[in-house]
Amino acid sequence: SSYPREPAGVSSLADLLRGACEEFREEADKEVVSHIVEVAPEADLANGDGDVSTTQNCTVDIDVFCSDVTPGKGRLAKCLQEQVNEEKVGNSEGRSVSESCKYELKSFQYDRATNINLNIPYAQACKADIAEHCDDITEDDGEDATILIQNCLRRKKYQISQTCRKELTEVLLEQAKDYKMNLELFYSCNDDAERHCKGAYGDGGVQECLMKKRRKLEWECEEALLKNIADNSDDLRLLSYKIY
Repeated sequence: SSYPREPAGVSSLADLLRGACEEFREEADKEVVSHIVEVAPEADLANGDGDVSTTQNCTVDIDVFCSDVTPGKGRLAKCLQEQVNEEKVGNSEGRSVSESCKYELKSFQYDRATNINLNIPYAQACKADIAEHCDDITEDDGEDATILIQNCLRRKKYQISQTCRKELTEVLLEQAKDYKMNLELFYSCNDDAERHCKGAYGDGGVQECLMKKRRKLEWECEEALLKNIADNSDDLRLLSYKIY
């Protein structure tokens, strides 16, 4: 079988497959390929629609917290994450998101961070801006394309469209909370994070720990950490989410 590769096709086919199965909580039985941003590698969308599964660990949590949310394009993931955030600050009562669902949600988020084509709203919002402002990035860049695209869009953030800037900021906020969402930082610092910051979790805790231990870090990690600080220096939310 062949699958649509344009944004409209990805959206319509994924929604169609999901809509047909949703009532019975069945997964779509076909893979849907996303290649919205052509210079980044094509990607098979999670669960056929680029969202968390409705039939595995989050089934009950979706029914409880996100029953009015249409699956697809990461909408369920966003709903569940918002609930987790509310629970962290004590703004929720009653049932909490299950630990098994939190694990599945985090796994989905980590996987989506590896390729812009897995994040449909981000890819669709920024496709034209990438073509206009990041023409030095090519298909030959392979898996590094997502990192290069983000660096380019961040440099040009006052030139890109508002819709692209909004989605970019959402991605950067996720990275500010969890270093594993930031591919450049993760690839350079994961060994140091495991070695020096095992007890630091969430909301920028690992980044803060790495800064405190920066004299003990490998040079590659220190360089990536300082670059990340410089890139985020004009936004307190990104510079230190914990302080914000």
